[in-house]
Amino acid sequence: MPEIPRSDLAIPLLTLKIFPGWLAGIILMSILAAALGTIDSQLVITTGAIVKDLYATYLRPNLEERALRKLTYLVTTVLVAIVAFSTLHPPDLLIWLNLFGLGGLEATFLWPYVFGLYWKRANKYGAMASMGTGTLTYIALYYKYGSNFYNLHPIVPALLIGAVVFVIVALATPAPPKEIIEKF
Repeated sequence: MPEIPRSDLAIPLLTLKIFPGWLAGIILMSILAAALGTIDSQLVITTGAIVKDLYATYLRPNLEERALRKLTYLVTTVLVAIVAFSTLHPPDLLIWLNLFGLGGLEATFLWPYVFGLYWKRANKYGAMASMGTGTLTYIALYYKYGSNFYNLHPIVPALLIGAVVFVIVALATPAPPKEIIEKF
């Protein structure tokens, strides 16, 4: 099928060519349902991370429930608007947008998860510093060099810097309380 106008259409067009119309419809709707389920879960997680984990925990810990709910609606609306805009103006190959997003999530959350699970000295200060530097490094390198930073994808230096920052900050700040370490 060399006449495919965009490579993102390869799977839908191939499905329509191979299967009868009714079965192709079921297959494509199944793929769409899985994608929508993933998107809504990512939206809930991202909104929660921004509002509850960052804003309500570190910037305004005494935020009232009503204000927290309004902020959640606002952040969700902004995120949906960003996603809607990106669907109206998609990149030539959607995989690049997907890879960029997954790289950003990896640069942000990998070390807090790994060190939080397997290193007793890990603390919230190291996690926050790692999340900030990993994310900013990834975005800056990707913006400046695209997906080729000295023959490396920007996720590689972002992960290295995030890990180093996590360890340095965690060792330079107070250890978690003993009851937290024993509990987890």
